[in-house]
Amino acid sequence: MLGLLSALWQNELIYYDVHPHDLRIELLKCFTSATTLLAVVFLWKYYWACSLFNNIHQHLRKLRPLRVQVSVWAVIQNPSLWIELIIVLPHCLPFYTTSISVETMQNVCVYRAETIGAGVRFVFFILGHFLPFCHGTKVGKEL
Repeated sequence: MLGLLSALWQNELIYYDVHPHDLRIELLKCFTSATTLLAVVFLWKYYWACSLFNNIHQHLRKLRPLRVQVSVWAVIQNPSLWIELIIVLPHCLPFYTTSISVETMQNVCVYRAETIGAGVRFVFFILGHFLPFCHGTKVGKEL
């Protein structure tokens, strides 16, 4: 959420004719990157804890040996993690800016990277909050 607000603020500054390499925009981009990395760490910890809870559940309900060591492979092979990473990772990187021009019916429209980044971030925010596949790890599901 904070990354989305930061991306939208970058976009507003671009609309107010602030130069894309201005310190305010670069700091907002750095903040967006930091929140993205923090979200990735939290997602990793969440899926690691789900895998550990699944191991404990298998031990208690099905009398399998208790495995408290969760392997990286057990976390990586969860498809929900990859879907959420695709939703969280896209953003406009610090110290990067470009413009894309599109010509439609002899009209030229120019988009800044910050505007595209804010739009992508907003769409993925909506997808991440309204699609039912998020946090679909079930207790007792075989990994």
